[in-house]
Amino acid sequence: MSKKYSMSKNEFILITVLIFLAVIVIIGNYFILPAWQELTATRELHARQAQQLENLRREHEKIDVYREQEEELGKEIAAVGVSIPGFYAQEEIVAAISAASQQSELDVVNITFGGRVMQSKDAFLTQLTNNGGEGSSAGSVEPGAMDVVTAERLTLNVSGSFAEYMRFLSTFELGARRVFFRSATLNAAPDGQLTGTMNLLVFSVGEVPETFPGYAYDAPVPSGRSDPFEPFEGGAGGGGGIVQTGSPDFYIILSSSLDNDSGVQMGRYPISATQVATDKNSQVAATLTLSGSDTISYRYTLDGKTYSGTLESEKDTITVSVLSRARKSADDNVGITLDVTNDTGKTVVISVRNDDTINPRFTLGTTSGTVLLG
Repeated sequence: MSKKYSMSKNEFILITVLIFLAVIVIIGNYFILPAWQELTATRELHARQAQQLENLRREHEKIDVYREQEEELGKEIAAVGVSIPGFYAQEEIVAAISAASQQSELDVVNITFGGRVMQSKDAFLTQLTNNGGEGSSAGSVEPGAMDVVTAERLTLNVSGSFAEYMRFLSTFELGARRVFFRSATLNAAPDGQLTGTMNLLVFSVGEVPETFPGYAYDAPVPSGRSDPFEPFEGGAGGGGGIVQTGSPDFYIILSSSLDNDSGVQMGRYPISATQVATDKNSQVAATLTLSGSDTISYRYTLDGKTYSGTLESEKDTITVSVLSRARKSADDNVGITLDVTNDTGKTVVISVRNDDTINPRFTLGTTSGTVLLG
């Protein structure tokens, strides 16, 4: 028979110690160590956030300084926007040249536009560096694209004295809008009169707009008739209904197809910015929709072009003045058919003046509400 094994005291102690150590290792690896790592990470995060908070506090103390800097930067950006606007319009350049010509008294005989070119800023600057801006290669620039330069070269034919010529240059040099003179060729007559040409480069920087945003132009007060709706001598009057007195609320101007003006113009009198127009030599459709009581909401459409707004009126009538012209030939087909929807409770009075007696240009179409033709 084999002798039965009996664990000694030392062996028992050793096994107990090993089991104890294994339990400690397991607890340390699975409980204590992850908790310690999480605690360390939390302390580091707390330290970073405390530092960020301190930085934010220091920055917040400078908020008044930043606001002043923001205001100054806004002024600088606005000045740059005036100097080199974010859109290009030949009309704006013509207005600037016309104003400089009037101020300097230099006669600008003719302006020749070289055609606008749209490029990226890098391509534009490279072109200026390589050939002084003489090139005219356009890139494929889509509406809404950013980082675009729209440039055009102009040639001016001028005539005047040397003093007028220098004043003309100084006007642009001191003006807000940047116009860059590239070259000039002048000839002097025996009497001191200068004639010659000036080459200019004008450009704008910014995204290409989907639609032209317009430009600010303080035009001089035009000469001529104070009221365009006053009848001309020998003109044919309107109908025999109510006669409009005072300034109208809306106007329609019907011109000949041979005139320089648009054939039909329609707007809120006397605000030119509300005007819509068409050059079609045909009978075009127009609508006028009115609603409300004291505050009138209006909307008018002419040949697909629409304008809307509101007007304050305490009168019992809303007046529309139509100023027309006699037809000049059998090919003069300019005319308008106006549909009126009146939901105001007021009376719409349409006064037609100077229309062609044989073949009137103005026709009142369908109406809703109280509409009288005067």
